[in-house]
Amino acid sequence: MIQIPHTNPVGVTEVPDDFVRSPRRHSFVMRCFAAALATIFVAVVLGTGAASLATWCLTSDAGTPFPFR
Repeated sequence: MIQIPHTNPVGVTEVPDDFVRSPRRHSFVMRCFAAALATIFVAVVLGTGAASLATWCLTSDAGTPFPFR
């Protein structure tokens, strides 16, 4: 019977001696490259959204805090 890793009552993960982990499909460099691309994508999406909102807020009169100008 195959035993899987489990957590003891203290909170430490115990791995049986006969448990074999599967090898990773992609290399470390490829995984880092994918993480960097995902980070860049999220930064661009958030940055363009913030810039668009800032442009709209600065160029529209709808939300002006000074109504008497």
